[in-house]
Amino acid sequence: MRFIIFAVFCSLAAAGATEYPEALARHVRAGGVDYAGWKASADDMSALVRYTDEVATKDVSGLSRDERMAFLINAYNAWMLRQVLEKYPIASVKDIAPAFGVFSKNRIMVSGEKMSLNRLEKELLIKEFREPRVHFAVNCASRSCPALRATLWTPENLNAQFDEAARAYLTTNALGFDEKTGSVSQIFDWYAADFGGADGVRAYIEKYRKLPAKLTFLNYDWSLNSAK
Repeated sequence: MRFIIFAVFCSLAAAGATEYPEALARHVRAGGVDYAGWKASADDMSALVRYTDEVATKDVSGLSRDERMAFLINAYNAWMLRQVLEKYPIASVKDIAPAFGVFSKNRIMVSGEKMSLNRLEKELLIKEFREPRVHFAVNCASRSCPALRATLWTPENLNAQFDEAARAYLTTNALGFDEKTGSVSQIFDWYAADFGGADGVRAYIEKYRKLPAKLTFLNYDWSLNSAK
């Protein structure tokens, strides 16, 4: 039975066979996403649409905790990509809908429910699983956001993937941690409660970086994370 459930997950994670993961690998770079190249490829656009369309209808209630988390993270990232690419060229996700409606409005469908990206992240992922590292996994298509993975998130090594994403954001991304000032991303300000409050934020960041006595936050850059 366990094998059957895992096989079902794999079919969801690779909806549309391997086309969507292959599109990710082609268009995600170290410096961002090649939106122009993705938009120009009819095959890769179709792969993304097929993936999100399958995500929209799949029942994942029988999956394990890690299987469900990986599915929902992949769903978030794919729906964000689809919304950007449907409007591209744009300068920022703020151009998709007024007043950050790309996040707050019910614009996506997951497992039969029409919802917002905010509900998917803050309620289905953060509230249900109590895992603050989700903030390093979901990608808001903006410069200050933790980088989008070029591969799907997978349940069998989810914890290692979370650690890898957090470490990269705090050690190699200048918009996650500023070497000169010791300032950190506003993600740690906006979602401090998810890390256990101000003390929890400091303790978490100091696993990777030494902080000054007073914690300060970088202005968030909402410009599109286009590959340079």
